Amino acid sequence: MARARLTRSELKAQDEITTTLQSFGEMAMTRKKELLAGAAIVLAVAVAFFGWRFYSARQEAAAQGELAAAITTFKNPAITADQERFEKTIVEAQKALKDYPSARTAPIARYYLALAQDGLGDMPNAVKNLEEVISRAETDTKPIAQFALAGIYKKHGEFQKEMDVLKQLQQSGGYSKSAVQYELGVAAEAISQKDQAQAFYSKVITESPDSPFRSDAEAALKRMGLPLPAPAPVPPPAPKAK
Repeated sequence: MARARLTRSELKAQDEITTTLQSFGEMAMTRKKELLAGAAIVLAVAVAFFGWRFYSARQEAAAQGELAAAITTFKNPAITADQERFEKTIVEAQKALKDYPSARTAPIARYYLALAQDGLGDMPNAVKNLEEVISRAETDTKPIAQFALAGIYKKHGEFQKEMDVLKQLQQSGGYSKSAVQYELGVAAEAISQKDQAQAFYSKVITESPDSPFRSDAEAALKRMGLPLPAPAPVPPPAPKAK
């Protein structure tokens, strides 16, 4: 059957449909290209992100490995000579800091570097490195470095500096309260500040009765001829819910 001839209005309508479909097709192709381009960008970002995470994880693992080498060396019982142990620790800690200066392990590596330096008698550099750890470290590392710095001052007879550091640590917290109070008492006693020593020793007994430092604090007060304070009363147990 012969195709029916289209009228002028039908031809015009078909032209409109054809034009519209053509425009829609062009828009769809353009949108498709945009979507493909967007997908390519997302894919590239995803690849970069996971690539960075993989790289970051490898860097972190490597940094932890070098830190572990420094700590193991510092604590190695097989190295019987302290000088050798400290010298090897310095080498390992400096390598960890050089290779991964911005890693989360860096403050801890610097901490062990400082301990080893002090072990070799290099107090100025030990103090410098611990002060850097204190100024830059996270909250879990800073108090450890502060207590170590106080210990170095104590070791070298600089008790007032020791007390200054311990008082800062007492205010900021993050370390054993009874340990800090006991060491404050020891430092105060060393420079003949009897009243302060009594106050710090007494706080160990009254505020931390279960502390392992309590017996030492009691012995110190007896040695100084001072009375022992009564421990703080234990609060009664909370009533059971009915």
